[in-house]
Amino acid sequence: MKKFIKNYWKTILVTLVICYLCFAPPKTFGDATSVFKNADKLVHFFMFFVLAISIYIDNQHNTLKHKWAVILFCWIFPVIFGLAIEGVQYFFLPLRTGDLKDWFFDCLGYIHGIVTIKLFYKLKNRINGTTN
Repeated sequence: MKKFIKNYWKTILVTLVICYLCFAPPKTFGDATSVFKNADKLVHFFMFFVLAISIYIDNQHNTLKHKWAVILFCWIFPVIFGLAIEGVQYFFLPLRTGDLKDWFFDCLGYIHGIVTIKLFYKLKNRINGTTN
């Protein structure tokens, strides 16, 4: 467990920040939707975009040896995590509203984050002349 925490501290930190942002009382942040309609969708997109980048960077050392572990951690965890957030908001937090559209933007942000970080490393490796 200590090794997991040491290797994935960034992902753990981002996950905890997402939990705080999603479960804190809405008055903590003022009226975010007053910026523009559906501003919360952009926030969900961005949170999971950052989660994707942290998971990818943390997993660069290939500490997860089995392919099923990589799939579970890198793909199933974020999808279930996003759905769980919406479920907790819907069923247990009266001041929050669970919304499947938010979950959709969680997934969309995560996919965009993975694509972006993979392209970044591919471009970085091409510039540095490495093949990794």
